[in-house]
Amino acid sequence: MTKVCTKCGLEKPKDLFAWKHKAKGYLKAWCKSCDSERVGEWLKTPNGREASRQKDAKREASGERKEHHRHKAMRTKYGLEPHEFEGLLEAQGSKCVICSDHLAVSKGKYAIDHNHDTGSVRGVLCVPCNAAIGLLKDNPKIIDAASAYLRERGHYG
Repeated sequence: MTKVCTKCGLEKPKDLFAWKHKAKGYLKAWCKSCDSERVGEWLKTPNGREASRQKDAKREASGERKEHHRHKAMRTKYGLEPHEFEGLLEAQGSKCVICSDHLAVSKGKYAIDHNHDTGSVRGVLCVPCNAAIGLLKDNPKIIDAASAYLRERGHYG
């Protein structure tokens, strides 16, 4: 299936046109290459440069806000200051205490493991290991039984 670009006048396959309203099935009137040229020209204008600058600033502020909220949550929920968290990570070599996988801290892919009765922080785990011990009720007897089961019946590790 083809469509004619109203900018260059060429008949092109429909996959070379961006969606205007995907839910309604509408394609833009200009092909992607003509539209890209238009956007490039617009970015050279004062309004385009300002819009681009604002978008970059918003993206940067979003990252700073996420980090601020992450630190605030650490303080509130665990009584853990950012430098204490960094110390924990360093002591663990930035790896999960259980499986030794590298912790993707910059992506927020970690869990602060804590004792649910006392609230004291035990360490930093990867999300799957934290979920696993949680599903096993944070109970060493159950975890030992699960480990023995895997040893007796075979495992995949």
